[in-house]
Amino acid sequence: MGSVRRGRLPARESGEPRREAIRVQVRHREVRNLIGGSWESANGKETEPVYDPATAEVIAQTPLSTREDVERAVQKASQAFPEWAATP
Repeated sequence: MGSVRRGRLPARESGEPRREAIRVQVRHREVRNLIGGSWESANGKETEPVYDPATAEVIAQTPLSTREDVERAVQKASQAFPEWAATP
């Protein structure tokens, strides 16, 4: 998903050795819906950003699912329910 770039931090005034810094470059990714055990793209084209809470950077885009997406997910869940309910 991302690439790692290594570099050196500047020396401290105290003369302590430099430490290695790691900077991760993250490519935005689109989150898909998990429907019936498969990852599927949403029918809608609109998305909302997902933010990294530590940096406030956008790390992904999540779909704004349509009514059809929700109906498909509910149908698959209804089909899977009897087997799931019988699981000890």
